Amino acid sequence: MKAFRVRGIVWETGGKCPDLPAEATVECESKEDIAGALSDAYGWLVSDFTVVGRSSSGRGPSA
Repeated sequence: MKAFRVRGIVWETGGKCPDLPAEATVECESKEDIAGALSDAYGWLVSDFTVVGRSSSGRGPSA
């Protein structure tokens, strides 16, 4: 697993205003898995984000 630091997260909230992070660190296998990992962690779909860093190990999603 790798830990990816992402920011500028755009959430698909259907017009609702839940308290969701604009930045997070998420643990997954590859960049292609980031949106799914964020969705699994926070319960909302993601439409966009920017990867700002990566490490070979991490501690899971965190804001």
